[in-house]
Amino acid sequence: MAEFSLELRGAQDAYNRVLRVEGVLKGERPVMMRELGRRLVGIMREAAPERTGKLKEGIAYHITHEDANSTEMVVASEAFYTKWILRGRGPVYAQRARALRFEPGPPGSGFIYRKSVGRAPANPFHVRAIKRATDELKWLERYMSERVQRAYSG
Repeated sequence: MAEFSLELRGAQDAYNRVLRVEGVLKGERPVMMRELGRRLVGIMREAAPERTGKLKEGIAYHITHEDANSTEMVVASEAFYTKWILRGRGPVYAQRARALRFEPGPPGSGFIYRKSVGRAPANPFHVRAIKRATDELKWLERYMSERVQRAYSG
């Protein structure tokens, strides 16, 4: 009879440890997602091209869904021209005017006028940033592993 009660106590102890780990993970997930969002935004801003700075300033993360079991996050740029930078664009021709007007340098540097402009190649900076972020995310793996070990053994 003593052996049976020891086995039950051991199973109960393991179950309590698992519950502690689950509590740690649930409490840490929202905090870690926000930290992950801040780090991803920083990496994306470093990788983004800069002319006026609006593209970099517009990169932000948003928590789109959060409940007891999951958290969803989106990292996006609010600059309307982001898709043309990521995908590139074909040539552009003046249609309802005699010329297109561009400010090719920093604001206040002057304008140029053209009947058309050639294509602009894609600049998929987000792909480079995600590759870099994959290496950067190892901190999250180490941190959560340490937290789980402490919760299970403590």
